Amino acid sequence: MTRSRRGLFAWLALLVLLAVLAPFVWKSGDASDATPAAATAEESSARATELADAANLAREEARKTSEATSMPYVAALAELEVREADGAAVSDATVLACRAGELVWREQTDASGRLSVAADGAELLLVVSAAGYPLVAQSLALTPGAHVLELPTGERVAGSIVFGDGARAAALKLVLDSDHALPASASIPESVFTALSIRPGNRARIAAETDPSGRFEFRALPPDWSGGLFVPYPYQIQGTSVGTVDAASRRVRLEHAVSELSIELAATLRGRLLDAARAPVAELVFGARMTIEGQARGTWAIAVTDRSGRFAFEQPEGTLRHVALGLDPARAEFWVFHEADLLELPRDLELGVIVLPPLRDLHFVVQDPAGVRVVGAVAQVGGQRCTPTDEQGAGTVLHVSPSTRELRVVADGFLPANVPIDERTPDPFVVVLEPSNRLTVRVVVPTATSYSSLFAVLSCVEGLFAESEVAKVETSTTSDHVSNPSPLPHKTDPANGVVTAAGRCNEIGEVVFQALRSGAELELRITGSAGQPVHDTRRIAPLGPTESRTETIDLGSAMRVFRGRVVDLDGRAIVGAFVQFGDKARAHTDTNGDFTLTLGEERVARLVLDRDGYATLVDEVFAVPDEPAPVEFRLVPERRVAITVMDADGGLVTDAEVAIRRGTLERYAQTVAPGRYEATGLSDQIFAIDVYLPGHRHSEDHDPRVPEARVVLPRPGRVIVEWSTPLAHAGEGEFLFKLRARDQVEPFEVNVTLRAAGQTRCEFARVYPGDYLLEHWWVPSRAASLSGARNELRAERIPVHVDPGAEAHMTVPGP
Repeated sequence: MTRSRRGLFAWLALLVLLAVLAPFVWKSGDASDATPAAATAEESSARATELADAANLAREEARKTSEATSMPYVAALAELEVREADGAAVSDATVLACRAGELVWREQTDASGRLSVAADGAELLLVVSAAGYPLVAQSLALTPGAHVLELPTGERVAGSIVFGDGARAAALKLVLDSDHALPASASIPESVFTALSIRPGNRARIAAETDPSGRFEFRALPPDWSGGLFVPYPYQIQGTSVGTVDAASRRVRLEHAVSELSIELAATLRGRLLDAARAPVAELVFGARMTIEGQARGTWAIAVTDRSGRFAFEQPEGTLRHVALGLDPARAEFWVFHEADLLELPRDLELGVIVLPPLRDLHFVVQDPAGVRVVGAVAQVGGQRCTPTDEQGAGTVLHVSPSTRELRVVADGFLPANVPIDERTPDPFVVVLEPSNRLTVRVVVPTATSYSSLFAVLSCVEGLFAESEVAKVETSTTSDHVSNPSPLPHKTDPANGVVTAAGRCNEIGEVVFQALRSGAELELRITGSAGQPVHDTRRIAPLGPTESRTETIDLGSAMRVFRGRVVDLDGRAIVGAFVQFGDKARAHTDTNGDFTLTLGEERVARLVLDRDGYATLVDEVFAVPDEPAPVEFRLVPERRVAITVMDADGGLVTDAEVAIRRGTLERYAQTVAPGRYEATGLSDQIFAIDVYLPGHRHSEDHDPRVPEARVVLPRPGRVIVEWSTPLAHAGEGEFLFKLRARDQVEPFEVNVTLRAAGQTRCEFARVYPGDYLLEHWWVPSRAASLSGARNELRAERIPVHVDPGAEAHMTVPGP
């Protein structure tokens, strides 16, 4: 046998031996490892069973909680992403969901443009509101998974804004105003505009803000867009490479969307306020008194510092000669903390950093004569107020000027106190308030009804309050103290000397009057928002100096519930229709077209029903029926009329306001382009077109069955006023002229400053034909006023008649 064969047989023998011994070896190995392996398997199985039981228990608890709270049980989420057409995420976009016209939820996207909401499979209308975009609406079924809300593409207005000195205008809030409604992919319910605080007249506006480099961008505009760009106060547009600047309205007029827009803001007076510790003074209201060359008096302006202490004032036209900045310009004693008096101050002035002198923080404790601490008292210095005093009666007024000499403290149930202070006033100091009387008026309305804007009116002959100059009318709360007492001025009727003060009812129907003159006989009545009485006048017996009393008035017998339903010609409910009865009862129809009004004693008044797309229904003498059954109203589809306003030469008149009037109902027409307007919500009845211009109103009747109306205004004339009497008066001053139309439409007004003796004249241009009254005052300068000169009415209401295209000349004497 060869060696190879012997090796082969050896390998075969070894394999047979291993085959025989293998079961014994494996069995012994299994015996050694069986216990831990089996234990591990059993533990894993038990753990899985435990987790499954816990998951089932959690689901069962969630289901029970859902049933107990009447909330739907949500098993998954819908991931919404708001992005642009190019895929860029839109952060901080507000998404609102509506079902049947009602707002369901409102969420905001994160930095990645995403948000998560419950996926219940419901069909919702989603409305996206993002800075620089018109509102976008899209219907979507919220199923589990990812959904994309894409903002549409379109024309854009983009550019940058700089100051006169070249500095970039960062974080500047801008508004783009369209001449017509911007497109939306679906009809947006009224509840969305209410949630976004957008009035119906502002639905064509978009808000945006400049970035740190002064750039801004508005997107998704239609190709035929036209409108204007507004900048906020105190900035004023000085110039632009595109469009027309209207400095008075702070607006750039644009005829179409442009790719780039670069504008320059008006000259401003800017700076930064720091306190004595070199920290920014934030949210400080203060004033600037600016003197312009040739003006007898200075010009006031108000500003508020931002979080970094920066401020900006708009500089008036003219050469700036003097600037004084100070706190609280409304006070008689003006504390100047910065003053510049140069021969000529430049336009667009940067004052740099201004460090305020050390300001005091006044600490005080308020108590009554017995030493009991008064909670909720408020201290006031000029227009600045502190937070109410705490449980220990302690309070603080921050940043008080060193020139402050008096602190006013008011509290619910006490007479106001004027506390003298100076540099030697201790810290803290004690303020003692004397108790006052208190009259609580409680108005009770019928169960399950409501009445908005109820007022309690208290009146007395010659003296209503213990302090003659200030009426303290406080709105009480459910607590024992008023958190922020707010004085309301009282009114005096000079004909009979009756002093009247009114307070609005709070949520629980109460109004509190305090500090009333003791021993005075009072009269009380309850009125609505427009002053109509809803309850007869009641006499109130005199109160003692510290007496507290409650007068309850039950309006149950005086109020009535009026229910109705608004439908179209096919009987389908009209949602969101506006309903008004008289001047104070208002409501909107719900998803079923139903409305409810709670009325006072008024039973016959004007009824108005209005809804976009339908003719406005007006009943001037609608009588509320005695039957409790709802009244059905049917609205017919509206007619629309395009209106063009032109001058006598055929040119468009762009600065007019157009109103539509039928009877006593009047509303403004929508501007669709310069000189062109649209009247909506019209029935087949003839209406009047009222065109309002400064000092003039032009009216024409129009039949709404004719879809277009052209209003041609008469040719305007001029009024020239001259005076030739040599000027002889103590100090300089101004002539003030007003040309007022007979029907009391907003008057023309022009100021003329007299600088030298001799003949002077002023002119009223573009005066439309008609009868006017000329009023004429002499207003002396400050120096002349101090020397005893008074404002004199030199010529009272001189009649002026203006013919088309003619000049009317008048002569008045000098002062």
